Amino acid sequence: MREILFSLNGVDFEGAHLLYDIIRQLKTANKVVVISSHIIETLFHTCDKIALLQNGSVEAIYHKEDFGQLSTLRF
Repeated sequence: MREILFSLNGVDFEGAHLLYDIIRQLKTANKVVVISSHIIETLFHTCDKIALLQNGSVEAIYHKEDFGQLSTLRF
């Protein structure tokens, strides 16, 4: 399986929308897309799953129906 990694940090508004279009196309083609972002709202609108990383390890994986739990996290 090939994965594509996108970092949305530092991308301007126009670039972000271009990336969202590409990500949607890849999802339609059943491709795995990995996005790195600290902006939770971006992930809510783009992802089917969110992995929470803590000290370099996956601490939890949230499925779309569980995204509401992410709004209560404290770091």
